[in-house]
Amino acid sequence: ISLQRAMRNANEGVNFLQTADVAAGNISTVLIRMREIAIQSATGSNSDDDRAALDNEFSELRAHLSKSIDGTSWNGQKMLNGTMSNLNLQIGASSSDSQSVEMADFRDLSALSAAGVSNTGDALASLSIIDESLTTIDSARVKWGAAMNLLVQAGDPSHNLPTNLDSSRT
Repeated sequence: ISLQRAMRNANEGVNFLQTADVAAGNISTVLIRMREIAIQSATGSNSDDDRAALDNEFSELRAHLSKSIDGTSWNGQKMLNGTMSNLNLQIGASSSDSQSVEMADFRDLSALSAAGVSNTGDALASLSIIDESLTTIDSARVKWGAAMNLLVQAGDPSHNLPTNLDSSRT
């Protein structure tokens, strides 16, 4: 029974990390749109009204980022705002069979403090800040993906079947 529970823990860990990954993917999509707006605003052919409209959309997207970061949760636990620094999972029948996955604190994304795109200088500065944030998110998603692969193997009883059969024969 304890092995069955450990396999369920591994599967729940995969579901948890998939939720975090999907939320991070959505945040990346918002950042990509913010980047497009910054590029558009950096072009010298925009009128003041054009830049004001672009800056308004940029600000709305920045606010949406904060809401996404603070609102992503699993069973009441905030996932992306630093509340949870590690996800610890018992994925085997013994006390040493555990896995810890580092979670991310996206409240520190530099894009959350981007100046906006109301002028060419701010738009260009926002571009590099957004790229920094995208790199931060990508790094977290890579770690989570690797952890999900390990958890899938741990939660799959057939993964250990050949080893167990070989051991039983000796």
